Order: sequence, then C-alpha cells, then structure tokens
Amino acid sequence: MTSTGSRRLKATRETLFDAVQGELTASHVFVLRELMAHKLLRTVFYMLSRNQPY
Repeated sequence: MTSTGSRRLKATRETLFDAVQGELTASHVFVLRELMAHKLLRTVFYMLSRNQPY
C-alpha cells in the first residue's frame, strides 16, 4: 500500500500481463480459488447489509 493509503493497483496492463506469465501450479489454483471465494463472500455480505429495511 502506498503512503496515501490507496488500495488501487498502480501497475500497467503490460506489467500485470507479464506478472502472470508462466506455469500455473495446483498451489496457484488453490490460492486463486480462495481469493475468489473470499471476494464473493464479501460481496454477498455487502449486498445483504445494503438490503436491510430502515
């Protein structure tokens, strides 16, 4: 994280593309699935919290 506290990526598309080139191992797949599940769960909780009656 930068000193400004931004959580946005600062890399260019080319840099990101270069970073993901190479072998995709079972460990990589596991981590990606965990990250996707976590993001989905956070999204569902957010949507449910926004749908509460006032």
